Amino acid sequence: MDPERKSTRIKTESKILYKELAYQIVEAFYEVYNTLGPGFEEAIYHKALAIEFTLRKIPFVTNKKLSIRYKGENAGIYEPDFIIDDKILVEIKAVSELPEVYEKQLYYYLKGTEYKLGYLVNFGAGKLEVKRRIYEKIRENLHPKIIRDHSRLVIYIDGAARGNPGPAGVGIIIYNEKKRLVDELCEYIGETTNNVAEYQALLKALSKARSLGAEVLTIYSDCELLVRQMAGDYRVKDETLKGFYQRARENSKNFRRVEIRYIARERNKRADSLANKGINLGI
Repeated sequence: MDPERKSTRIKTESKILYKELAYQIVEAFYEVYNTLGPGFEEAIYHKALAIEFTLRKIPFVTNKKLSIRYKGENAGIYEPDFIIDDKILVEIKAVSELPEVYEKQLYYYLKGTEYKLGYLVNFGAGKLEVKRRIYEKIRENLHPKIIRDHSRLVIYIDGAARGNPGPAGVGIIIYNEKKRLVDELCEYIGETTNNVAEYQALLKALSKARSLGAEVLTIYSDCELLVRQMAGDYRVKDETLKGFYQRARENSKNFRRVEIRYIARERNKRADSLANKGINLGI
C-alpha cells in the first residue's frame, strides 16, 4: 500500500466520532438483521437489539424522555428508541422503504438535544439500511442533506371503508421527482363511505404537499369517480361529496399545477395497504 494513502486513511478514521462504540453498534445492527431478516414488526427488532446490546455489553437506556430546547426553554419531549452510553441516539424502523423525513427528524432531534451523533436503522427493507447523522453547531448551515427539493411531488392516494359506510382509513405515499420516497401516511378517519374516504385522502395529500412547499403535484388515485369529478367530466350530485369536492378544488389553488390521474387498483396496492392499515388503527 502507498504510504501516503495509508496515512490519509488513518487520519480520516481517527475523526470518526465515538469510533469504537460506533463500530460495535453497527455490528449489533447487522447481527440482528442477519439473524431475523426483514418482515417483523418494529417492536421485535427493538427487543432483539436490546438483547444484542446486552450480550455485547454495550451500555444503553431505552425510551428515555429528552427535552427539546428552544431558546433555553423546554419546547417538548422526545423519546429515542435507544441512547447508547449517554452519547449516541438510535432510532429504528421496519418499513419497506425509508422515507427521507425520518432522516430529517433524527437530525433535528440531535439539534434539539445535547447529543452529537445519531443512527437511523431500517430493518424492514431487502437489505439493512443504516443512516449516520452528526450535529454540530458549526456545521448547521453546511448540512446539505437537510435541504430537499420538494417543489414537484408525485403522490399516490387511496381511501377505503369496510361496510360502505363503515370504519374508514386513508393511505398516502409521496415521492419527489427523482422517485425518492419523501413520506407515507396512514390514518383512521372514523365511519364513512368509500367515496368520502377517497376525498379525505386527496385533501390530506394536498395539505401535506403544501406543508412540504410543493408547487407542482401529480396525484394518482384508483377512484375513477374522484378523478372524473375533479377533472370536470362528472357532476358532483351527492350533497355530502359536494363539500369535499369544493374544498379539494379550493385547496388545489395553493399550487402552481395539480394533475390528478387515474391508476388501476393493482398498480396502487401500496396506498391501498396503507388505507387498510389506517382502518386497523381505529378498530
